[in-house]
Amino acid sequence: MFSLYVHLEVLSKMISYIYKNSRKYFNPRRLQSVLNDNVLKIICTTTIILVIIVMTKLLKSGSYEVYSTNQYQNMISESIETCEAFLKDTVTSLSTAKHFETYSTRNDRYRLWNGSKSCDNFKQLIEQPVWLSEEEKSYPIAYSLLIYDDIEWTARLLRLIYRPNNLYCIHVDRKSPEWFHEEIVKLSRCFGVNVLVVNRSESIRVVWGHYSVVEGFLACSEMLFNNPTVNWQYLLNINGKELPLRTNWELVVALKALNKSNIIECARKNAPEERIPSKQPSFVVNWTKGSFHAALRREMVDYILHDKRALEIRKILKEEEHLGKIPDELFFSTLAYNPQLQAPGTCLTCHESNEKDPRATFVARYKIWWPNYCGSRRIVRSICILGIQHLHNFTQRTEFFVNKFNNGFHEFAYDCLEYWILKKMRQEHLSGELDRKFSTTFYSKLFCSSDHI
Repeated sequence: MFSLYVHLEVLSKMISYIYKNSRKYFNPRRLQSVLNDNVLKIICTTTIILVIIVMTKLLKSGSYEVYSTNQYQNMISESIETCEAFLKDTVTSLSTAKHFETYSTRNDRYRLWNGSKSCDNFKQLIEQPVWLSEEEKSYPIAYSLLIYDDIEWTARLLRLIYRPNNLYCIHVDRKSPEWFHEEIVKLSRCFGVNVLVVNRSESIRVVWGHYSVVEGFLACSEMLFNNPTVNWQYLLNINGKELPLRTNWELVVALKALNKSNIIECARKNAPEERIPSKQPSFVVNWTKGSFHAALRREMVDYILHDKRALEIRKILKEEEHLGKIPDELFFSTLAYNPQLQAPGTCLTCHESNEKDPRATFVARYKIWWPNYCGSRRIVRSICILGIQHLHNFTQRTEFFVNKFNNGFHEFAYDCLEYWILKKMRQEHLSGELDRKFSTTFYSKLFCSSDHI
């Protein structure tokens, strides 16, 4: 109903304008000899009716479509004010904070994905067709999404990041039940032909810490790279436990500011010895540790899929996958921080990611690693599971996505961050501008943006 409110607000302003000008151009004293007050009222009423008709046509044509963030009140009920308070860091009541640690909003019909029959209702949170700036239309992005469970959060993530000019690929873990894969196929059809799903017969049985993590990404990369319909510029790899911190428009502007570099982390220039493969490639390489999360130029994806040096490194990592050396944390970083390999967008120098120097920020992902303080007090595989204590911090970050959430734990944090992104999207549409706090310069000044192949 929020969009209706905005439309009525616009209509109200137009009516006010008409009324003021009616007093100017249809002054009763001037018209006294010809018109009486009743006739003047008829003229004003007729004019207002005409305006309503015009507004109705505009609404039907989509000229005033906006994101229906007010529908989000159905999801978090009376608590939207509390969400705003968490985002602004103005929650002072400990009892309030404790209450929202366990607050659940699972029963709303707009939020839940319930098969293809719920497609229209599910997408209703964001009015269709999705609004795009001209800059977004000319700069499509590709997404590789690796999932293994939780159809609801996968659907909600896709709903937030989906744009008709982008390209998406979903890889469902082979270990997931067949019905889950079928539900993902239904979900893809709900959004459009630009959402691809890796066939179950070609899907990978993904095991954490093994090379199969890389293989799942490669399966999607092949489909995205070979798809002739969308000439995407960058590929972002994500998973179902994440949410965006940037709108699509902000992502486009940030990626353009990278000056054709990749976003690949250099956590340690020299990887720990226990992680390094026992076999070395036929060329000199320094094994480098970093994150599996990345933003890759199209040319870099081409290199990963087809260059003989990349293929040789892939083969070496696969041969030792049974050892659980977490090769996904070596793959991108080793290719990206060995300039002699001539991978497109390769950084010439490794600047280990840190909070002290903004130029070394790893902007692909915001993630809190142990032993850093975890406000929610829940840590899984050395990663902090995010909660309501982190909401204000999210609004101050410069990263693209945040990782990670667990369904059933601090669900309100997920809901509130989703609301925040929807609100930003709506504001972009209404104003035709990016958030004034968003800094393009920040991304252009990253070390690799000016120091790469």
